[in-house]
Amino acid sequence: MCRHLLHLLLAWFWIAWPGGVLLLVWLAPPAGEALPGPTGVTEEVARRRPRVAPALPVALVSWTVASAALARATFARLRSAAAIVAAHLAGASIAAGAGFLLLSSALVPVPATGPERQTIGARFTFGPYPDADALRRLATLGITGVVTLLSPTLPRERELLERERAATRAVGLRLIETPILPWISRNQESLDVLRRLALAGGERYYVHCYLGRHRAEIARRVLRQALGVPEDGIGVVFPPLLERGPVLPVDARVAMGPCPTRDEWFQHLVPSGAASVVCLMDDANPEERARIQEERAWAEASGVPFVVLPVRGIGDAERVAAQVTALRAGVYVHSFGLDFRLAWVFDAFRRLRTAGARADRRRTTGDLEGGGPGNDGAVTKY
Repeated sequence: MCRHLLHLLLAWFWIAWPGGVLLLVWLAPPAGEALPGPTGVTEEVARRRPRVAPALPVALVSWTVASAALARATFARLRSAAAIVAAHLAGASIAAGAGFLLLSSALVPVPATGPERQTIGARFTFGPYPDADALRRLATLGITGVVTLLSPTLPRERELLERERAATRAVGLRLIETPILPWISRNQESLDVLRRLALAGGERYYVHCYLGRHRAEIARRVLRQALGVPEDGIGVVFPPLLERGPVLPVDARVAMGPCPTRDEWFQHLVPSGAASVVCLMDDANPEERARIQEERAWAEASGVPFVVLPVRGIGDAERVAAQVTALRAGVYVHSFGLDFRLAWVFDAFRRLRTAGARADRRRTTGDLEGGGPGNDGAVTKY
C-alpha cells in the first residue's frame, strides 16, 4: 500500500511540476502584459483588474487537481514493474527539463510590447525589458543610459542581465544596475541610487524591470519624489475585494478598506494610483504596532508615503477625515479589517462632503441674490 502511494505521488509530481512551470513562465507574463500600465489607470482597467488578478492562482489550483486525476488514471494503466520504471524515468526527464526552463531565461519570452512612453519630464522613460532592437531604437531617440531593476540573485533574471550587458555595450549605452526585490528587501541602496540619478541631471535614462509594471512603478514614484514632480492626481483604482475585506470608494480620490497583505501591497496598492497610505491603527497597541512596523517597511521598499493617524475614539475621526481631505492626490485609508474606526471615518467624510455642498449652495445663492461677488448687493440693469 505504501509503495503504491509512493509511486502515485511521484507520478503526480512528474505531471504537475512541468505544467505548473508552464503556467508560471509562459502564461503569467502575457497576462501581465494584457493589463495597461499603472500610470494609465482608467475605468476599463478597473473593470479588468478584478477578473485578471485571481486568474493565475485559479489556473494553478485547477491544474493541481487535474494533474492528480491524470496521474491516477495514468498509473492505473501501468501493469508491469518495467512499465512503472520507464514511466518514472520519462517523468523525471520531463521534470528536469521543466526545472531548467524555470531557472533559465534562454527559453523565457521577452515581453512582446515595445518600450512604453511613460515619462517623467524629458529625462526618464519607463517600460518593459528591452531586447537588442529596442535598445538600438532607444539610442536613436537620445537615451544615453539604461537603468535595470532586474536582480542577479534570481536565476532567470541573471541571464536576462547578461544579455542586456552585452546589448548595451554593443550600442554604446550606459547600464546602471539597481536591483529591486520589493517582496524580499527594503531596497534602500537601489532607491538611493535612483535618487542620486534624479538629482545629478544631464543624461536621459530608460528605466525598466521585466514587464515595466510593478518594480518600474516603484522607481517612478521614487524619482517623482526626488525631482519634486507631483503625482498625476488620478484616482485610487483597487480590486473590490482584498483578503481581509472589501474596498469602499469614498470618491475618485479616496478609497477605504482593510490592511493589505504584503502581496496585495505590491500587486494592487503600488499600481493603484494611491499617492499615499493612511493607517488608522494604534501604535500604542503592541499587536497593531508590529503590523504598522511591517507595513512601514513595505512603504519604504516601494516609495509610497505612509502616515499613521490612529483613531482611538469617534472624535479622532473628524480630524483624520479633514487631514485626508486636505491631501491633493489619491489616498488609501485602512484599519486592520472593516471595524468601527473605518465606519467612524467614513461617516466623517460624508459629513464633510455634506457641509461642503451646503456651503457651496449658500455661496451660489448669495452670489445670485447679491448680484455676484464684489457688487455690494447692487444689481446691474441693462
